[in-house]
Amino acid sequence: MTKMENFLIDDDVYGQVFVLGYNGSESVSYSQNGSSSMISTRSVLRRKPQPNGVIPSSKHYMVTDPTSSASLRDRRHFIAYVKSRTETLIQEYQNDPFSDMFQVGRSTDKPIDVTVKDTRCSDLDTDEVSADHQAAAADKDQHRDSTISRFACRLLVNRTLPYQPRVFAAGFDNHRNICLGEKAPKWATESGMDGLTTNGVLVFHPPAWGAIGEDAPGWLEVSVRGAMLSLRSSRSAKQRGQPLVSDSNVLRDGSLIDLCGVTLLYRTKEGLDQSPTSRELDDRLACLNADRPQCPVGMNTLVIPRQRTHMALKASDQPYIYMTCGHVQGRHGWGDQPNKLKKCPICFKDGSIVRMCMGMEAAFIVGQDSTPTHAFNPCGHMASLKTVDYWSRIPFPHQATAYKPSSPACPFCITLLDAKCPYVRVIFP
Repeated sequence: MTKMENFLIDDDVYGQVFVLGYNGSESVSYSQNGSSSMISTRSVLRRKPQPNGVIPSSKHYMVTDPTSSASLRDRRHFIAYVKSRTETLIQEYQNDPFSDMFQVGRSTDKPIDVTVKDTRCSDLDTDEVSADHQAAAADKDQHRDSTISRFACRLLVNRTLPYQPRVFAAGFDNHRNICLGEKAPKWATESGMDGLTTNGVLVFHPPAWGAIGEDAPGWLEVSVRGAMLSLRSSRSAKQRGQPLVSDSNVLRDGSLIDLCGVTLLYRTKEGLDQSPTSRELDDRLACLNADRPQCPVGMNTLVIPRQRTHMALKASDQPYIYMTCGHVQGRHGWGDQPNKLKKCPICFKDGSIVRMCMGMEAAFIVGQDSTPTHAFNPCGHMASLKTVDYWSRIPFPHQATAYKPSSPACPFCITLLDAKCPYVRVIFP
């Protein structure tokens, strides 16, 4: 029984969080403060032995120095809203016996349940794609230098059915404190002060998992108290967006959370139960390789790898896909054209080629049929038609300065997709 299948029968599980961009790898290396460790790319949200959720209390007061407040001395949770050098509003939080709290950030300290790092596309064949896509990858890498907050966001989940995970900007640090500086957007509400973090926490709610029409819903920003707002003019703008009272911070199956450097996917237990398992994807890959596809030029058998970094036994056995027509062949020198393009020897169309591999993260697959019939353009990750069509309709907020949603991306590697042709049908010889 696979880990995914073990997860599905666990009654104490609320859901699972997946980091986009790692194509099924369960863990990745992470360096911080001179030390290296491995962090998970998928995290199970499981009922905790004792509830640790916190909610705002009725106690709030002004102080001149937040570091000397009674809340800090008594180790109580609180949010400090810095209004000026001499005025800080302290909003205390109290324990909630009905919820569990899960915190997300790049810190490896104890308060963090899900440690994340900047996600970069490190496996794209930039020497084999067009100059336009190389420029897009360079722009994206520039954005990925943005710093994820050490305590980026927190999730609060009801301990009893129905489980309703709610996302909030910012997490409590080692001192159980959240501090919004003087320049952070802050405003008063009927229930107290609210505010936004520097780079913001963005949320995308699909109508349903795998169901997005021609007009995809937009990204929204969530505040430290869970209010939903329209996007600011730029990632760190001082002016907040418009409050959207009709929208909710409750995550649904397929909700995305963007932390300015990494994007997370939330899947419910019920949703994963209707999705393929990792074992099924392995079986699909084994069936494809059992058919022994051959390169029509070199006449050698091609072997489709699980990951692009897992090269075939021989370089000539690695399959390549022509992104203009979708024909799959081995690496050969026939048809070389200017600007790193190649002429397909089957249909004679000019286009870029890329090493092809299987999309192996089962949580990203839409529908129960996992047959890989199409490939994302330009990265070459294979998946079902429903999967590539779904992800090609979600614009990702890659820009840090004016972060209106820019372009869809492959969930397996976070490569920006081609605007005109985000995916192609795979044609084996």
